[in-house]
Amino acid sequence: MGIKLKNKRSAAGLKLSADKAIIMREICRENDIGKISVFGSRARGDHKRGSDIDLLVKFKKTKGLLELLSLELKLEKLFGMKVEIVTEGSVPVFLKRAIMKEAIPVL
Repeated sequence: MGIKLKNKRSAAGLKLSADKAIIMREICRENDIGKISVFGSRARGDHKRGSDIDLLVKFKKTKGLLELLSLELKLEKLFGMKVEIVTEGSVPVFLKRAIMKEAIPVL
């Protein structure tokens, strides 16, 4: 069970079962997520077994640390693997260009 990309630049290339897509949309709605993208090894297609899922998230409203941790736990349960969340505002300037270049919208 994992995330697989068919086309590196296509949001539709991120394989989510219909059930997981519904749950993912609900999680995004409940957490005021405006945009969520995958980046890192899973976006590049060079992930290894046990690699985490790196997600770039843009919230509609500011979230606190506990809310971010709660979201990570929900997504880890959904995907059955470690999830790392980075908000657009927290990306260091020296990494922003690289992350934005490889980020693929999930929903």
